[in-house]
Amino acid sequence: MRQATLAARYDDLVQIIEKIHSIDANLAELLYQLVDEYNYDGILDLIDDKGVGEKQYD
Repeated sequence: MRQATLAARYDDLVQIIEKIHSIDANLAELLYQLVDEYNYDGILDLIDDKGVGEKQYD
């Protein structure tokens, strides 16, 4: 997730968020909103705060 965010890979982020949605719908909705706003710094802040890591969803 972090690598896709740092590289601003929108399509990859959407795919990762789809995986997250089945586990945590609220987190996924927040991430969808941030992606739609191209708020990549916000995504990084959120995943750092929530402890979302590469291995969990990639």
